[in-house]
Amino acid sequence: MAYSEDLRQRVRKYVANGGSKAEASRLFDVSRTAIYRWLNDESPSKKPGRTKPDKLDEQALLEDVRRYPDKLLRERAEAFSMSINGIWIALKRLGIKKTLKYSERCHKKRIAYLRQLREKVKRSGSDSIVYLDESGFNSGVYRPHGWGAKGQRVYGDCSGKRLSRTSLLLAQCGLKRFSPLLFSWTCATALFNRWLEKSLIPLLREGQTVVLDNAAIHKSKETEQLIGKAGCELLFLPS
Repeated sequence: MAYSEDLRQRVRKYVANGGSKAEASRLFDVSRTAIYRWLNDESPSKKPGRTKPDKLDEQALLEDVRRYPDKLLRERAEAFSMSINGIWIALKRLGIKKTLKYSERCHKKRIAYLRQLREKVKRSGSDSIVYLDESGFNSGVYRPHGWGAKGQRVYGDCSGKRLSRTSLLLAQCGLKRFSPLLFSWTCATALFNRWLEKSLIPLLREGQTVVLDNAAIHKSKETEQLIGKAGCELLFLPS
């Protein structure tokens, strides 16, 4: 059944003013499916799942996905003058999926690190390895998904910069966690080193290996000196 544009506009206005879709369906004698299509700017003559945007340059869409894999559907829809549902159907038809992957890792460096760690455990036991790290709980928003062809990984970076953040410093040896420090905002080198000196190092044993990631705050000369004075060794995770 064909509906007039005037009826569609009245239904859209009713819902925009706070009316529910169920109420609009009863009041205007229109199916909910039609109302959902109108609200998403879809043509009622096309069945859901078979929408093919007119004049869509599929090569341009594929290139846009390749260059900007983390674009939101809304942003990509605006770029191609399409509805969100329409761009989603086009991406699905082209075999594009969304996924999340953090920055690339060097496989050879990881293998070398694991071998080195295994030798230390074999020589001194698993309790000789102490892991340190910071974790943050923030109010910022990052894009957890990216789009890419099926069967291919999508790589992207997640920024560590946030508007506000609560951070936690913690050490772990075996199953034991110790020296927790909870604080506001991000961790700076000076704060990290004071935590090392006052909280962690008094609990370390000579000969232990302290494992850290490659964050800039872990690479200061003072950090190296503090660990060395405690008779311990630094080992950095592979970048």
